[in-house]
Amino acid sequence: MFLITTFLSQLTYSSGYSNFHGVSTSVMVEVIPFLYDICDKVIQKVGPDKPKEIIATIIFLYALSSVLTGVVLFILGYLKLGNIMSYFPKQVLKGCIGGIGFFLIESGIEVITGYSFELSFDYIKNIFTTSTLIIWLIALFLAISIELIQLKFRHNLLIPFFFLSIFAVFYIIVLIGGFDLDQLREKGWLFNISSSNDLNDSNTNDNDFPFYGYLAYFSFTSIQWSVIPSVLPIFLGLILFGILLISINVPSLSISSNTDVDINKELKLHGYTNIFSGLAGSVPNYIGYSNSVIFNKSGGTSNVAGLMLAAGIFFILNIGSSIIKFVPTIVVGGLTFNLGVILIKEAFIESFKIVKLSEYITIIFIMFSMVVWGFMNGILYGIILTFGFYILTTCQKKVIKFEHFGSDLPSTAYRLKMDRKFLENFSKQIKVVYLQGYLFFGSFIQVSKYFLKLTENKENNIKYIILDFKFVNGIDYSACENIKKIRSNVIKKNIYFLVCNIPPHCKKSLEKLDFFTDKDDNNKIYFKDFPNYNMAIEWCENKILNDYHYKRQYFIENIDDKEVLSVQENNDHYNELNDKLNELFNDSIINEKDKKDNIKFININDIDNTLVKLLIQVFSNELYPIEMDFFEIISKYFVRIEYNCGTTIWDINSFVDENKIYIMEKGRAKLYSIFDISINNINKNEIGNIIPYSIIGENEFFSHIQHKTVLITQENSILWYIDYTHYNNLLNEHPLIVLKFNQFLSSYNLGNIENLLKNDFIKSFY
Repeated sequence: MFLITTFLSQLTYSSGYSNFHGVSTSVMVEVIPFLYDICDKVIQKVGPDKPKEIIATIIFLYALSSVLTGVVLFILGYLKLGNIMSYFPKQVLKGCIGGIGFFLIESGIEVITGYSFELSFDYIKNIFTTSTLIIWLIALFLAISIELIQLKFRHNLLIPFFFLSIFAVFYIIVLIGGFDLDQLREKGWLFNISSSNDLNDSNTNDNDFPFYGYLAYFSFTSIQWSVIPSVLPIFLGLILFGILLISINVPSLSISSNTDVDINKELKLHGYTNIFSGLAGSVPNYIGYSNSVIFNKSGGTSNVAGLMLAAGIFFILNIGSSIIKFVPTIVVGGLTFNLGVILIKEAFIESFKIVKLSEYITIIFIMFSMVVWGFMNGILYGIILTFGFYILTTCQKKVIKFEHFGSDLPSTAYRLKMDRKFLENFSKQIKVVYLQGYLFFGSFIQVSKYFLKLTENKENNIKYIILDFKFVNGIDYSACENIKKIRSNVIKKNIYFLVCNIPPHCKKSLEKLDFFTDKDDNNKIYFKDFPNYNMAIEWCENKILNDYHYKRQYFIENIDDKEVLSVQENNDHYNELNDKLNELFNDSIINEKDKKDNIKFININDIDNTLVKLLIQVFSNELYPIEMDFFEIISKYFVRIEYNCGTTIWDINSFVDENKIYIMEKGRAKLYSIFDISINNINKNEIGNIIPYSIIGENEFFSHIQHKTVLITQENSILWYIDYTHYNNLLNEHPLIVLKFNQFLSSYNLGNIENLLKNDFIKSFY
């Protein structure tokens, strides 16, 4: 069975379908314990007094295990689920390589001494007091010697010629010394293997019993079908273990041979080989990692070499196992030790130079675990340790990518100059925090500590917090709970808590905790969710400006009577704002005592003309003295227009002669830049928000050029505009007013350009 499954898999893998060129296949040695369990279960269910039924059932179950393993592997490859295995931690693979190396050393000792490895003093005592001590020490010496030789001389044929020469030297010494082969076999220098005539009552020799002879014991009528349900759990373990072995062997061999492989293709190929093996009545197989490494080092790096190996296996199949009795144990032991040394060196020494300390500890731990607790336990413990180090490392990673004040990255909304100056100072009440990476219970501790420190420090004077999820790629349940707790703590201190840029998959996790639908009254007032940062920061700015507008003062100089008129809405609630305004505007406001009598205060709401009131709010500027006549005159040249939500005010196809200067009284619009124009597709990028008191269109108006942008209303809006006809009339009738008008527009436009440039410049660092 061993040779049949090996031959079939070797032949299939050497057909050229695999990305590996030159591999050595083998029976899945690691699943042999499962095959033993199947035997025990069959004997237990059938009874030891029915050998014919037992053998027939076991052969059938072995073949069935191969077919099922092959089908599962093929399905995994066909569905391209093998890519998941490509992300198997490399330190675990390296640890497995080292563990396999130790197993090979143990196997070499066991082949020569007959002592199976066990972690005990008796085992150490036995292997060093056995009569075969000199044999396995010579084999170990040969293995180390060939490694030292390869430090100076490297050739693909060096290893095979070295061990063939040992084979030749051994028999030369036997011939010269006249040693008896049977005595050498008894002393352990040659393998002492019973031939098939020892296993049968017949007097036939090995050649009389063909390699397929075991199939004669198979009979459908003798199969005990009632046993099958009881072995299904064993099948499940065997299949899962086989998948794990292949997921380790294939990537490990890919690393060792420096070969890029398609894991899905290799899985499908493993599926074929196991199905073929099952149909031939044999056991599961796979690419033997250790065999393939030594095969490659011996020059087996092509499919032709693989086919030659398959031919050799078929030759041994036909002549029987008697040839093995003539192989010196020091040759087999030396080969086994040599491969073990190679793998241990790769995992233990070569990895030390290239992996991190935590990864190296994982490699050593896996090697130790595999030696002490077995192959599977070592892998399992290694995976657990890997995840432990991953969690520990991730916890130490910085989850808060960066932070800044709202004034550092303002919104793209078109603002009045006085509004912008005010926001530059008061936007420090806005704290913006960017999170990054995967948020989970370990990493989120630092976020909780940060917000606790931020809100407890009263000197910060933070009134708004924006939590940006732009760089977050995932979130777990614990982190969701913590975010909800942070929000609750922040809101309790009357601080507005805003979130933005939450990825859809993260939003679903938060929705499960009613994060967005919490009916608490404080949440309705102090919590907001926005799709992007610009909308979030604009909401905060508008909230601040709503307070500011209650105390904003406009000073208007009357040319006729030299009287300065101030327009103010009285409200005694904003002393703090008033003090700040005095600090901001003390250079331009006429506040000397000797001029106090010249100031007249009026309520802006007492002005009946809506457009005049709008123009006062838009054009009041501390840099220029303002004449009351200015507002009254230019108001006569503006035209009122209403737009429904979603109306395109202009686009790239608008005529130049239709250019206008717009002032928004009510509503909202978005300004988009246009790029990547094709027949069926126009991509646009938002570059600004137009809100009440915004001026828009002045650049294209004065340059007399076509629009390169699109302006679309976001809600029902009221705007005032001046076109070329009205502007020319104003120019002819009031040239000085036009001069002042142009000065205001230039100042306003410069401020918006500075704001947009600042926004783009800062974003470029993100």
